[in-house]
Amino acid sequence: MTVTIENTAVDTTLNIAELTTASLTGTGVFDVLLQTLRLHLDREFTSGRITGTAYATVYSQALTSFLGQATAYCLSKAKLALELKQMQEQVVLLQKQQDQITATIRQTDYITDYQLPADLATKNKQLALLDYDLVNIKPAELAIAQQDILLKTAQAALTSYDLTTIKPQELALLTQKVANETYIVQHRLPAEVAGIQAETSLKAYELTDMKPSEKAQLVAQTSHVTKQELSTIQQTANLVTEQANMVKQGALVDSQKIVADNQALSITAETDLKVYELTDIKPIQKAQIQAETSHISKQELNTVQQTLNLGSQQNQIEAETGKLLYETTYILPENKKVVQYTQDRILAETNKIANETVVTIKQGKLIEAQKDAAVAQTAQVTYTTANLLPKQVLLAQAQTDNADAQAAQVTAQTAQVTYTTANLLPAQVTNTTAQTANTTAQTDLYAQKKVTELAQTTNTPAAGSVMGVQNALMAKQTENYDRDAEQKAAKIMTETWSVRFNQDDTIPYIPAGLSDANIASAVTKLLDGITP
Repeated sequence: MTVTIENTAVDTTLNIAELTTASLTGTGVFDVLLQTLRLHLDREFTSGRITGTAYATVYSQALTSFLGQATAYCLSKAKLALELKQMQEQVVLLQKQQDQITATIRQTDYITDYQLPADLATKNKQLALLDYDLVNIKPAELAIAQQDILLKTAQAALTSYDLTTIKPQELALLTQKVANETYIVQHRLPAEVAGIQAETSLKAYELTDMKPSEKAQLVAQTSHVTKQELSTIQQTANLVTEQANMVKQGALVDSQKIVADNQALSITAETDLKVYELTDIKPIQKAQIQAETSHISKQELNTVQQTLNLGSQQNQIEAETGKLLYETTYILPENKKVVQYTQDRILAETNKIANETVVTIKQGKLIEAQKDAAVAQTAQVTYTTANLLPKQVLLAQAQTDNADAQAAQVTAQTAQVTYTTANLLPAQVTNTTAQTANTTAQTDLYAQKKVTELAQTTNTPAAGSVMGVQNALMAKQTENYDRDAEQKAAKIMTETWSVRFNQDDTIPYIPAGLSDANIASAVTKLLDGITP
């Protein structure tokens, strides 16, 4: 910025010649002022408008005033270059401050238009991610943990159900089988032996006592021979059928023993599997608890399948129990009735033979057939003693071994449940607690970040916040810039007026903007700006 002042040379040094040249016709400011004063006073004195006394008074007063004004002019002229330079520097400073403010505004606009929306979008995505995590992932993890707890509870309930329901039924089944075998040994077999002994005694009685008398009654009994022969043939057929049934029963016992042995082997394998899972698999599962989350559904399906299998086993056991109860309730009593009927029939035949007096030749054949029947019955008893009873004893032993294996399996399952309860479940609870604390801390952090971001984007942040203090500081700085500009403008106008007034207070011309009204307006603006 360049300022031109006509007829004035700007110099920073004070030259006394500019004040006065010590001559009445000098060119100094003081000399020029006095010369001008004298011209005016001479004109007025010559015209008679003033007297010599007034001339002297005005001159002496003006002399003092002109000396002060001339001195002030020279001093202000000497300072003018520095003041102009200072004003120039202030203008440059104001321009730089304006540029800084503009850059700040541009930076703020950039932050507001681009950075803050991007940051806000990022924060919104983070909040959306957090909300999705809280709404979807965390409930899913909680549901998985709950499902795992339900799975463990179902397994415990399944084990408890097996201990309280299935195993007692199996024990009752085994007890019933033992009772049946005991009943056969204690009642059925002695009855059969007694029947054979009675038939043997009957045959001896017939040979020693009845045969001589039957010889005399042979003719009278001829009409009964055919009927008795047919009865004997039927009895022989019945004995053959009973022998075949005994063979089938032996085969059935062999099959039952094979099935019991297979069951014992299966239970032993399951027990070994449970022990292996307890000693080897479960410690590895404890270290891989996080990776097993995706397999919970499969485990649930396996648990459901195991439950169905146990239900099937229970139904099978119940069917076998019902079968044994049916045999105990209906078949064994019927067998007992058959034995009793046989004994009664033998007693009736004995009474009938005691009353018979005639024996024919065909009765001799009948005796031979009866001997064969006795031999067959003896062979049947021998076969039962030699084959069926040992197999039944082996079956009972296998059932006992099966019960022991099942007891070992229950012990292994109990140890497995105890290990899970003591190790896996506390680790899962600790993990869930840590995840909950982490989620809470993240929620608090995001809430605080949300408050911070809102403070950066809102027009009226909280007064005590960082953004509120910064906004207040920037507003105060902007206000200070305005006040400083007003103060400097008022100073310039005041100093200009002072120079003008000191030079010549009679000049009627007032430049635009430097009137008393404008100066008063500038001073008023200054006062308004600095007034709290």
